[in-house]
Parts: sequence; C-alpha cells; structure tokens
Amino acid sequence: MGEMHEKPGHVKLLEAWMEELPAEGAVRRLRKAQARTGRAGPAGERRMGANPHGNGGLLLQDLRLPDFRKYAVDVKAPGATDAEATRVMGRFLRDVMKLNLPRRNFRLFSPDENNSNRWQDVLEVTNRAWMADRYDFDDKLAPDGRVMEMLSEHQCQGWLEGYLRHRAATGFFSCYEAFIHIIDSMFNQHAKWLKVCNHIAWRRPIASSTTCSAPTSGGRTTTASPTRIPDSSITSSTRKPSRSESISPRRELSPVRYGSLPAEPQLRERRHRR
Repeated sequence: MGEMHEKPGHVKLLEAWMEELPAEGAVRRLRKAQARTGRAGPAGERRMGANPHGNGGLLLQDLRLPDFRKYAVDVKAPGATDAEATRVMGRFLRDVMKLNLPRRNFRLFSPDENNSNRWQDVLEVTNRAWMADRYDFDDKLAPDGRVMEMLSEHQCQGWLEGYLRHRAATGFFSCYEAFIHIIDSMFNQHAKWLKVCNHIAWRRPIASSTTCSAPTSGGRTTTASPTRIPDSSITSSTRKPSRSESISPRRELSPVRYGSLPAEPQLRERRHRR
C-alpha cells in the first residue's frame, strides 16, 4: 500500500490493520524471524558497518624507517660528483620495504615505470605483484609481490587510493611529470574525500598519498623517446638539482636511435618556407 503522503486514508487503513493484529503473536513472529536471520548474518567486526577495513584508519601502523642521513650523497667538491636523486631514493625505498615486510603495510605503485624511475633496487627484497601465469623469462613476478606495476596511471592511482583507505597502509606512487596529469581528477576526488572525513568524528585518519613526479627531460630533446632520457642526472633549464645531489657539468645527449632534432636555425628556415 503506497502513496502514503498523497492519500492520508491509506495511513488510516494501515493503522486499523495493525491494531487488529494480536500484539503477542506479532512479537513472537518477529522474534522468530530475527532468530532465523541472525544466525545467518555476520557478527562483530564482520558486519558491514563495523568492518575496520571500511574505516581503514583503525588499522593504520607507522612505517619503520631507516635513518635517511645514511643515504646522503658524498660531495667532496662542487660539480665533482655524479648522482641521481631517484636512484638514491630507490635504495632508501628498498630498505623501507625490507623493514616493513613482516607487517605487510607498504607498497609501491608505478605505471610501468618502476625501473626507469630508478627504483629497481626495491626488487632485491620483493617482486612485482602478479596473479596470472608465469614463464621462465619473466622478471621478478610473484603473487605476494609488493610492487604494483601496470601501464595505466588510472589503475595504479585507483589501487593506491583503495590501499590507503581500506588497508590503512602506506603507498608510494611514481610517475613521469608528463603523464601525472592523467590522474588529476582522481587525486582531486581523493582530496575532497579526505576533506569531508576531517569533519566526521568516527572516521580515523589514514596514511598520506605520496607521489613522486619524475622529471622527463634534460639536455637536448631527442625524437626517440622524450619521456625516457637515459641519464636523468643531466641538467637542463627546466630542472634544478636538489640540495641532496650534485650534478656534473652540463653535457648534451648523443642522438638516440632516430637522431636528434634539427638545430634551431633549421627549424626557423622550415617555418619560413611554410
């Protein structure tokens, strides 16, 4: 019987029907129904509203971290040391992973860029997560791997957000700066979710969303693959070295596969002809 708001007469009919029911019999039937369904339903934290994975902050554990000062680059003289910030970071993340393996609360997420972003040292202590068939020529694949790698920025960002919210663990996302904008809207929605949660008393804080936006250019741009420069320690006008690294004097990249781009005067001449 619907349309209760539009037809007050229906409310009267419902009231009359309920008044005719024997109260004791109705209560007994209700208790029997509750007993039958109660045995089949989950209890305690297995209930949907009480599951701690729905309020991941309840499960959050601090990461065990090595002393970051041990990873400092030894700079004996200005401009005399070659170093790559991301490669040093890879060694640091390897040791973070190793320290937290017993807790299983740390993962790396990368859209097919883990090694090219110089984090390959992490694979000394764990593998890439892989549930499908494996072959002899596969490289560092295992069902229990802690590196989530797939050529999809959306997929990796979605994995990371779910890992932070429901597993209450810590994740690190790496991506080239040229492609990081692909997940702008996803990150914005995650930030809005965090903002709302700050006003909900029972929602516990979760780990931060950490992203490494790796530089994609240095020296002269080449036509082969401008987003995969072989030597990321090369300086350019668009990238300044951080305090933790010393960059060698600027040097140009040699032509890669297809050769370098035409010199600037040649470009101007072509535009003039057009």
